[in-house]
Amino acid sequence: FFFSSRRRHKRYASDWSSDVCSSDLLQTLQSALHPEDRSRVTTNIETTLSLHDCFEEEFRVQLPHGQVRHILGRYLIDRGPTGSPLLMRAIFLDVTAERVATHSRNILSYAVEHGMEGIALLDRDGRYIYMNPAHAAMYGFTVNELIGRTWRELYHPEGIEYIQRDIFP
Repeated sequence: FFFSSRRRHKRYASDWSSDVCSSDLLQTLQSALHPEDRSRVTTNIETTLSLHDCFEEEFRVQLPHGQVRHILGRYLIDRGPTGSPLLMRAIFLDVTAERVATHSRNILSYAVEHGMEGIALLDRDGRYIYMNPAHAAMYGFTVNELIGRTWRELYHPEGIEYIQRDIFP
């Protein structure tokens, strides 16, 4: 059982024998699966062997030293003339870094979207391309009413001058 990271800087291999038959390989994979993923992945692989020619699934494995990694498994089934599976090819990609980054982005996005402070992003022309609801509410609008409009529409000329001189430089 072997898998490598997408960035190719880390490789993980099991201590299991490399000359295993297909049922032993499936058992090896099952033993490495995270306990919460084991039943789902096993069922999906068995379903793929009986019904499909290809399959892709994300799951977690627990390495011998206890570290948990997120894996994207891609399977291809070679079938004989009668349709019975002859060979299952698989590649396992370590997507842990991507999952951690996605989780961090989701937390940050939630905090910005639900924060009490107004936050907005402008394009080069000063038009709103993003704002959280708190920012729109500060001016008595909804987000949809302000996206695409310029920030200048919300201020008097004196305010515009002050912001351009003291805030934006």
